Amino acid sequence: MGGCGLCRLQQYSAGEHPVLYAGNPLLRTLLTELLRCQKIAFHQEDGVYVFPGISTREALAALLDKHLTGAEKDDLRIATSSLAGLASAERFSDFRRKADTAWFDRALREDRFTFHFQPIVDVTAMSIYAHECLVRLFADREYLGAEIVDAAISRGRIHAFDDYCRQKAIREAAENVDPGSKLFINFLPSSIYNPEYCLQATLTAVRGTKFSPESIVFEVVESDRVRNIPSLKTIRDFYRANGFNFALDDVGSGANSLQTIADFQPDYIKLDQSLTSGLENPIRLAAVRKIFELADEFGIKVIAEGVETAAQAAALAGTGIRLMQGWFFGHSAAAGVTAASLANLARQMNTCAQLTGSESTVPSELQSH
Repeated sequence: MGGCGLCRLQQYSAGEHPVLYAGNPLLRTLLTELLRCQKIAFHQEDGVYVFPGISTREALAALLDKHLTGAEKDDLRIATSSLAGLASAERFSDFRRKADTAWFDRALREDRFTFHFQPIVDVTAMSIYAHECLVRLFADREYLGAEIVDAAISRGRIHAFDDYCRQKAIREAAENVDPGSKLFINFLPSSIYNPEYCLQATLTAVRGTKFSPESIVFEVVESDRVRNIPSLKTIRDFYRANGFNFALDDVGSGANSLQTIADFQPDYIKLDQSLTSGLENPIRLAAVRKIFELADEFGIKVIAEGVETAAQAAALAGTGIRLMQGWFFGHSAAAGVTAASLANLARQMNTCAQLTGSESTVPSELQSH
């Protein structure tokens, strides 16, 4: 980072102050103009900017963040004027993400993450087949799973956090979920570098509950983005050798979905909402039916995600799919849905099936209640 320029700027920085480095000449011009417009005092040499009137990198980043584009944040480096600070210089975009996710480390340190459970329903029996464990944090506001995982990645904590989540999901499910239903637990393949080592704590957590390994399904998050096929196969084989089941999510959202199914031969696949919605389109409905038939031929169970209406559930049931998940059946919550609410949903699905002229897959004893 422009060391010579910084040496000449030391006269303006009596203590440790934030430093920016813009190696691109055009970025230097844009940054200089921005600082002047914002009336931020600075000194600059060879693309190195020192800010003697600002005490921390966080304060400087907060002032500039909304004025910079994503590409400019990636090109810009931020550090402090000490030798140690210069050695730990990082991209402005990475630093800003860390500053915005400081809540994550506090919550992990204080063990404040919790889990909600969303039902997966067997619409043929109209019963709870399983629950998916979804991580949550209730702090200054509610933080949802994707945001929490992104924070873990940006802060370099994904290995520890993924292991923490697997264990805590199992413990909380043991207190809140009927052990007679299955449990779907998400994991990021990139967080597991050695299954024999990384998954031992997970095995121990399961053995301490009423859940059997056969009742637990480990679900690959963002399976359409998997690039390291051999590594994921090793993880799959480890899970299966210990009695667990294996699932791929987001099937239908990526061009390689069918290839991924063929490569891994999972126990379950989850059809992405992009495929299970808009079923009034006959081509899309036919595609869902064909995927179900292919999976069923090889003993792979299919779960339709993103089911939000009775009509959608009835159309999916007409393709042969019996396992479904989505807001129609219940939002994620600490408590599961009741038998009475399932009976009401059954009546709604039956009505939609009658309106479309398709055969109902809902049990008659539930339709009449």
